[in-house]
Amino acid sequence: MPPNVFIPVAEKTGLIHDLGNWVMRRAIEDCRAWDGIAVSINVSPIQLLRDDFAARVEGALADSGLAPDRLILEITESTVLSAEETVHALMQRLSAGGCKFALDDFGTGYASLTSLRRYPFERIKIDRSFVKDLQTTADATIIHAVIAIAKSLGLKVVAEGIERHDQQQFLATAGVNFMQGYLFGRPMSKDDILARLMAVPQSVRAG
Repeated sequence: MPPNVFIPVAEKTGLIHDLGNWVMRRAIEDCRAWDGIAVSINVSPIQLLRDDFAARVEGALADSGLAPDRLILEITESTVLSAEETVHALMQRLSAGGCKFALDDFGTGYASLTSLRRYPFERIKIDRSFVKDLQTTADATIIHAVIAIAKSLGLKVVAEGIERHDQQQFLATAGVNFMQGYLFGRPMSKDDILARLMAVPQSVRAG
């Protein structure tokens, strides 16, 4: 069952809090075995706006012993815009503790530049819709523009949805820092991830 099916149900019923907390704790605990690697976790707007969310994150990190700078919380523009002051205060608190934030689905919202200027994001993620049609001049131009903006602000850039080698080559040449997609791997178990990481030289691992 894909996330776009079960997450709306979890949000509507309120189960997203327990589900999200379980996912966060499991991901943080698993990440301890992945030396030198950071873990990214998508956060629902419903979770982020709950009063105890920051305390839940801090508690999960304290219980696991994972360094806060190895945790990246991915949030969307709609989350930021839904309750600006609340979200800003929460991000400032967790950022001060060492956690990092990524702006997910960049380019699909309507206040991206304001968000990048005001909020403590460490990286932005280019939405897969732009990567899918790189052969079009418009999407290629947008990607170059996003990378230029990010670099000028000192932000890292992640491209989503890479499935072909031509996409990888274009994005690498354009200056994207990180890529994700089925070209590199599909969802796998914790043990399979660890085995794959063990085969990668430490010098090329990054999070």
